[in-house]
Amino acid sequence: MSDENSNILVEITDASEFHCFRLTFNPRSAPGQRIEIMLHARSLVDLIHKCSLALCDWQKQTTDQLLEILQERKP
Repeated sequence: MSDENSNILVEITDASEFHCFRLTFNPRSAPGQRIEIMLHARSLVDLIHKCSLALCDWQKQTTDQLLEILQERKP
């Protein structure tokens, strides 16, 4: 799967099995350095779930901060 973010690549490592995935991170801050992580589907789903929860927490924190700023600006 390819998209606009070329720093992260997710591949199925065995197309006949569909149970093992390779995540490849190639950070722009360190060109040439690659980090590869192999995950089975269950672990990949768990990772996606945990990332989703962390994203929700971050969005809530950011929203709360913005609401506080707006409340302070009210006359």
